[in-house]
Amino acid sequence: MKKLGVVFATLVLALVVSGCSNNVEEIPKGDVTTVDIQNLNKDFPYPLIASSEVKNTTSKIDSISDRSKEFNDLGEMVKLSQAIFEGEVVDVSYFDLKNGPTCTKYAVKISKVLSGNLKKDDVVNVIELGGFTTAYNRIQLYGKEKEFPNISEEDSKKLYVQVNWDGTPLSVVGDKVLLFASKDTQNDWKLPKDYYYAIGYKDGKFNIQGTDVERKVRANDSKKSLEMSEENITNEIKKYMN
Repeated sequence: MKKLGVVFATLVLALVVSGCSNNVEEIPKGDVTTVDIQNLNKDFPYPLIASSEVKNTTSKIDSISDRSKEFNDLGEMVKLSQAIFEGEVVDVSYFDLKNGPTCTKYAVKISKVLSGNLKKDDVVNVIELGGFTTAYNRIQLYGKEKEFPNISEEDSKKLYVQVNWDGTPLSVVGDKVLLFASKDTQNDWKLPKDYYYAIGYKDGKFNIQGTDVERKVRANDSKKSLEMSEENITNEIKKYMN
């Protein structure tokens, strides 16, 4: 896969497979009555797995992105962003890039626009690394003996695998987020041009919880959470925009 500019550099798969489990992963359902999901998924070039399809899950796989750049400076993220907005995740689905990683495609209904040519109540598609895929898809990419040496083809198509990147939690329906976003102007993703991604892989994705905003980071991670109140981060963003 080509280098994705400020999104991430070389991807190194570090597979850590946990023991099998028959637990059912409950994926929240959003309020899709006001969102045209069919139109959001129109002309998408890869097969999609809706979050509502994901039931029986097994191994969780942690993959590490070896990135040459990490974003801990709000001012830099503001300057690199084509759009900065807040909103709620109203739809989530997953896909596998051809010969590449598992990704999440999620739709955000915008509640506040801080910069960019978007407006309140717009619904935009966002792509991030990590998601759910089937054991069958993993076998096609990495070989049966790699992770699932004893599974039948029929069973592999019914078994879902969670793939995380750098320990960052996957987006789920109902998340309230602040995104420092850009578009794939060089078409590295081979996706429709109106899709966004968070600056620096997931560095530009903040979760809003009550009146606080923070990035979800792993313990002992060099990436800072940059936790602060929503009011303070809004003021900081506006300061860097001037």
